[in-house]
Amino acid sequence: MKTKVATLVLLLFNFSAFADTTHPAGMVVKETTDRVVTALKQQQDDRQVTTLINEIIIPHFDFTKMAQWTLGNEWKKLDMQTRELFVSNFQQLLINTYATALTKFENQSIDILEVKTGKNPNIVAVPTRINLANDNPVVISYMMMNGNNGWKVVDMSISGISIIKNYRATYASEIRNNGFDALMKKLIEKNELAQR
Repeated sequence: MKTKVATLVLLLFNFSAFADTTHPAGMVVKETTDRVVTALKQQQDDRQVTTLINEIIIPHFDFTKMAQWTLGNEWKKLDMQTRELFVSNFQQLLINTYATALTKFENQSIDILEVKTGKNPNIVAVPTRINLANDNPVVISYMMMNGNNGWKVVDMSISGISIIKNYRATYASEIRNNGFDALMKKLIEKNELAQR
């Protein structure tokens, strides 16, 4: 799973000129990509990657919505303080994963395909195709939602498998077997370990 997330993250950073920029969500992806590629070329060491993520990538994700969907019904049982703690640590978990992936960045060729809309015009999928040098292309789609702060990523899927659903299944199992506090403790410990 970690390898898939790393590949998915790299996908956001080096899109080709075939991007679908006619839809506002496609424009967000293209503009973010351009900034990330420029920053990656200028970075001097791996320590700058976290700054790059915080300044360029994080603003385009709705981590509260992602955390809420990840926990499902468990979210309703949590008080505001616990929700904020979970969102903060869930976001940090993804940042740590992204930072690891970016240190291995290479110039993959990636196409942004036609943005897919459904019944709700405020939720779209931005499908992408990463063209690997020594393997078959990988199709990854970013689910984006339009809210008060514009288009934000709320989920990502690899070959039709949702990252949020994957985390949700894992976390639901942990909560069922050991309780929410045990999940929270593991998440905090994992983030602390990554910071060392």
